Amino acid sequence: MPLLRIEPAQLAYDDTGVPCSQQYDDVYHSRAGGLAQSRQVFLAGNQLPQRWQGRARYAILETGFGIGLNFLATWAAWRDDPQRCRQLHFIAIEKHPFRAADLQQLYRQWPELAAQSEQLLACWPMLTPGCHRLEFEQGQVVLTLILDDVQTALKNLAASVDAIYLDGFAPARNPDMWSLPVFKALTRLAHQHTTLATWCVAGAVREGLTSAGFMVEKAPGFGGKKAMLTGTCRVRRTPAPANPPATAIVIGAGLAGCSIASRLAARGTQVELLERCDGPAQATSGNWAGCYMPLPSQDDNLTSRLVRAGFLRLRQQLQALRTQGLDVSWQESGVLQIGKDEANEQTQRELLQQLGCPPELVCYLDRLQASLRCGIDVPGGGWWFEHGGWARPASVCQALLQQAGAAVRTRYGVAVASITRQQGLWQAFDADGALLAAADVLVLANAADAKLLQPDAQWPLELIRGQIDYLPTGSLPQFTPVLCREGYVMPAVDGVHVLGASYDFRATSRDWSEASWQGNLQRLARILPQQEQSGLVAGAGRVGMRCVSGDRMPIVGAAPDRQVAVDAGTPLAQMPRIPGLYSLIALGSRGLAWAGICADLLADPIAGDPWIVERDLADALDPARFWLRQLRQPAS
Repeated sequence: MPLLRIEPAQLAYDDTGVPCSQQYDDVYHSRAGGLAQSRQVFLAGNQLPQRWQGRARYAILETGFGIGLNFLATWAAWRDDPQRCRQLHFIAIEKHPFRAADLQQLYRQWPELAAQSEQLLACWPMLTPGCHRLEFEQGQVVLTLILDDVQTALKNLAASVDAIYLDGFAPARNPDMWSLPVFKALTRLAHQHTTLATWCVAGAVREGLTSAGFMVEKAPGFGGKKAMLTGTCRVRRTPAPANPPATAIVIGAGLAGCSIASRLAARGTQVELLERCDGPAQATSGNWAGCYMPLPSQDDNLTSRLVRAGFLRLRQQLQALRTQGLDVSWQESGVLQIGKDEANEQTQRELLQQLGCPPELVCYLDRLQASLRCGIDVPGGGWWFEHGGWARPASVCQALLQQAGAAVRTRYGVAVASITRQQGLWQAFDADGALLAAADVLVLANAADAKLLQPDAQWPLELIRGQIDYLPTGSLPQFTPVLCREGYVMPAVDGVHVLGASYDFRATSRDWSEASWQGNLQRLARILPQQEQSGLVAGAGRVGMRCVSGDRMPIVGAAPDRQVAVDAGTPLAQMPRIPGLYSLIALGSRGLAWAGICADLLADPIAGDPWIVERDLADALDPARFWLRQLRQPAS
């Protein structure tokens, strides 16, 4: 199957008016009533709401999201419960999701759920594979919707769940949903207090669940069914604690540092943000504006997946900041990636056909279509990212800090020279040995300088010089989207066009360069060949040093402890770690797209929450990956 082709469910009804799947020849809920079935089978079958009462966090896993009725019913029950848990996580897997318009039609028959269904429809995601995190009730209700095959999704899911809604089409219609590998994967995600409920009582299902480690029993069924099934996990595993740290130190106040400070603050952590410059976003994050868009690739590789996940998460965060009335400068202007030549344009068209990308994510426009969309003649057709755009990183950082409020204490002009851990607390010191801060955990978000504070990590980091140049409004013709073609030029952002960017390997000067200016002019000539360059004035621009890792992926996660002996056979998840020390660095030239998703990925395990991305994607960012690769290299 093409890598990005999600086949949406087709809305249909059986002869009794119940929504059904023609593909699986089965109904989405009982003919005796969908909402009543949700309440009796899945909520009551898992002893809810009683079991979540008084809890800090409660996590539910559903194997088939379907029309989302179980989620909406659970959310409504949570709202109606005065003793509800502080945070409800609901993880749901769906291979064939409905389009928002179809869900809107379906939800009309449950007006009592309108308050929930309207909010769900308002943020329904693009139908792309992977994890989509949707937040409601000021983050107290979190839906992680995984669009994927159930076996693949469960294998890649990192979470500890308290209840399982085992739902899906009947075993005779969709046997893969009820297979032993699925049941064993559920056991891996469960703990000794995890409960399970399903409407299905087939003998093979009972035997499979028992074999996988659940103790199951029949209970009175719903509607015309004589029985349903409930169960508890027999595996002796303690649940993940809902225990975000009380205090944290974050070093670095660029996009990475402000993002992780904001995400920790949202979980109740008091954060001390230390920055050597005199304000946030003064280093590479201080560029006038940056653009963001997804990145298709032929094999939908890990980089493409992370860029896509980051792009979708960034859109959510920017919209949320604006909705909250925070002053963030950004625009969903669209981005056009113009083909290099006719052969490249043909490759662009073929790749999108192969991947099956939804058009709202990316589509191909020929030269005429692209010119009409951009409001200016462009030299070729290319990929059109309708929801791509630009943002000013400094405004994003400021908005994130405003959002966090008093939970983040900022200290600027403070240079951290050393860190150490004493009596369970991390301490940061200046060059004179004065204590700057102490906290339960410490996050290095200071790009390449992180290597100075943790030299034992031996990270393969590199600084790549990049120069952008600024052109005033009026120096270029007016156009609407960001234009890219082996470089980029932005529409006027607060009176300034941003042109760039150079990639000056092994260059260390932070001064503006005439050679880099000429290189940027060559990039502009490829994008706007009709533009007369003789009148463009040089000298206004900015130089930044991109911090990149050896594999060009970010470094996000718990710091490896290289003082502990391990062998090449050690799984990545079992590599020894330094307690309470984390990193969020090496975002390269994709800080806008990567900072938010990486901050969520780091904050999730720190707080014990379900992870926002798949496990294999998280592994590709793990700080211990370089050490493990060294161990696994054959001896020379």
